[in-house]
Amino acid sequence: MKTAKTLCFILALTSLSLPARSDTGLYPEAAPADASFLRFIGFERGEPIQFAGKSFDIPKTEGAPYVPVSAALLQGIQPGAFLTVVKDSTGQLRTIQEGAVRDPGKVHLFLINTTPQNLNLRVAGSETVVIQGISAMQSGTRAVNPVSIGLSVVAEDGGEPLRTFQVNLQRGQNLSFLATPTGVQLIEHRFDPVAQ
Repeated sequence: MKTAKTLCFILALTSLSLPARSDTGLYPEAAPADASFLRFIGFERGEPIQFAGKSFDIPKTEGAPYVPVSAALLQGIQPGAFLTVVKDSTGQLRTIQEGAVRDPGKVHLFLINTTPQNLNLRVAGSETVVIQGISAMQSGTRAVNPVSIGLSVVAEDGGEPLRTFQVNLQRGQNLSFLATPTGVQLIEHRFDPVAQ
């Protein structure tokens, strides 16, 4: 009788532990507590680079995702930093610090400028400025309410828009307008697995 009770107890414990084991792999690995978030723009997919004392292979996924990495593995990078890494016209790596995302109930818009001119993000067809005066190798951010709207990237000193986007903003979504000497692209923020 004791043997039967013991066997039932062991089987119950085993069945309780099975779902926990089978769930591994269903969820992505959590970012480390001291994580910094890096995205590499303007590189070939799979291209190996050296940044902040660490080797990276540029993510093969679309959309320039952020790569979480422990700041302890990086030289001169603070925990919690969000950084865009680009190549300048000479091939040198340049780092652009991004603003913090503070309100998950808002849409966060980023204007990242790698051109030599100062840029604004404006409501399309109007003088309403959303993000103003972003100089070369800098970024600006603004939290806004969800809305469907046209947004234009324009030179601060005037002229025709560099590019206009019609967007349907959704709560909790973050978007970057990346201006380069060859054009402007819209990037929705995504995350790759943790870099080891």
